[in-house]
Amino acid sequence: MRALKTARPIVVILVLAAVLRFAALDSGDVISDEAFYAFRSVGYLDFLFAPDQPTPIELLNARPAWTYLSFHDAPPLAFLVQGAAFKVFGENLWGMRIAFALAGLGSVWLVYLIGRRLAPYKSLRDSTGLADEKTGLAAATVMAILTPAVWVSRIGLLESFVIFFELVAVWAFLWALDERPRNRSDHYNILVYYSGLLWVRWGLVGVAMGLAFLTKYTAFVLVPIFLGWLTWERRSRDFKGLALACALAAALFSPVIIYNVKLFQTVGHFDLQFSYLLGQTTPEWQNLMGKEEIGTWVERLKRIGPRFVDATSPVAAAAFVVAVAASLAFLRRAQRSKSQPDRFLMLAMGLVAFSFLVIGPTLRFLVTAAPWLALLMGVWLGRIPRGLVWKFAFVLAAVELAYSMNTSLLAPARGTARLAFSPLAYDRYPWGYNELEAFLERRLAGVRPAVTIKTRYGFIDDLGVAGIARARAKGAKPLALLIIYDDSLSDKAMLWSLHRRLVYRGWPIMAASSYEQTLAARGQDFFSQQGLKRFLFIQGENDILRSPGSPEPNRKLAADLSARGVQPHAITAAGGTPRLTVWEF
Repeated sequence: MRALKTARPIVVILVLAAVLRFAALDSGDVISDEAFYAFRSVGYLDFLFAPDQPTPIELLNARPAWTYLSFHDAPPLAFLVQGAAFKVFGENLWGMRIAFALAGLGSVWLVYLIGRRLAPYKSLRDSTGLADEKTGLAAATVMAILTPAVWVSRIGLLESFVIFFELVAVWAFLWALDERPRNRSDHYNILVYYSGLLWVRWGLVGVAMGLAFLTKYTAFVLVPIFLGWLTWERRSRDFKGLALACALAAALFSPVIIYNVKLFQTVGHFDLQFSYLLGQTTPEWQNLMGKEEIGTWVERLKRIGPRFVDATSPVAAAAFVVAVAASLAFLRRAQRSKSQPDRFLMLAMGLVAFSFLVIGPTLRFLVTAAPWLALLMGVWLGRIPRGLVWKFAFVLAAVELAYSMNTSLLAPARGTARLAFSPLAYDRYPWGYNELEAFLERRLAGVRPAVTIKTRYGFIDDLGVAGIARARAKGAKPLALLIIYDDSLSDKAMLWSLHRRLVYRGWPIMAASSYEQTLAARGQDFFSQQGLKRFLFIQGENDILRSPGSPEPNRKLAADLSARGVQPHAITAAGGTPRLTVWEF
């Protein structure tokens, strides 16, 4: 009965977290780096249409077996999971984001479990045999509504997965340390301690670490956190357990190691992340996608504070600063046994903060601090008796909830940035690309390409042919169509909506500038001579373009079509604002 009563609050918290993570999950345009991951996950293909950062299969114009082991800029696990989601839910925004939302919901549960194990002022189990619910529930509540935690769960970025697997590893690590029997009646830990089942716990730590490493390399921060804690607590007897965990993690990570060895043998350097970290020369990769913005150590140190506020909220950032100051003061005067949660969290957060300085305080990287913030707040709320402070905390929670919903659920967010919503909201701004995607789905439903345009890569052509064959088997009718797009539209949106259809479905796609250049060089009848009978031209309005004013080829093509009497079709974004124009001729 007691267990049922204590289960009710966490169920309510998880329901709230689920609503915040799954409600209108398919809102928000695909204009962030999630396009890079989703495009490649559809076919587990390391290819980006980026001439200044060609992938190994582009350099080789082939897909040798070792290139399936990883990707040139990230480990493979997230691509595999997202690819499986696409197969279940289809190539849509639910398929793109649902696995990340599930990971975000799981992270709330894990923060609850870790919070219970960090219960202050007492052993990890109280006299009833139940862990401290108050700390766990408080931490889970913060994690459920915290702006970066909600935002990262609703977008297809690696950070949601890496947070989840890191939390599994942290929980398993604390569980592995809680092995010694406390008294003769502690039958469970007596069994674990003397039967060898403790090694199973350390094995779970290793598996979780390995999966985190296979998601994103930033998860390597777990190693110094765990090693540092064992050293600080003088738990030398547990070094063997950690060594086992690291060995298992390395075994799981071995595909990436093999990939990098083969890549080094082929081009003389490791993948994008390791080569940058080691200072290797990468003549093939002129664009390192954000690495040029990292800056010097001093510049990173100056930016980390403002970026942290941007990645959270003014309320959460202020609460975090107060909690850190309180923990540091508490460490100076509290007994060692009572300050254990503070010491563990200060160690972990210090190493995580240092990792941000190493990789650069990019906004999306800083959201991975969310669980540590939630745990620290949970520890302190667990210490405070219910009263005025808790009432004030409820008010702050309501403010944070509104801020979080405005950032992640409303599109577009209302009010002033940094006061009413986080700049994170700009990564899902409704420019109208989702409406373009819906238009293309309707227009291309039940048809397949009758004509294809060969690319320079044989494996891309093969994928297109396979896609056409699948459509033919479903009864799709042939359509000789060429899709032309405005050069100034978002590269990421075009990668998802257009180039995905080129690679995996075989549709001919071309930028307006290339279209006009081809006509000028080969004649006005060139495309019709290739068998193309219908054309779609997608043009953007000024406020949707990457730079004011459409390039000359786009304006010229639109003017020619207007002069011929072609009637355009307007695509409006949320709120009815015209953002795109589609010409069919």
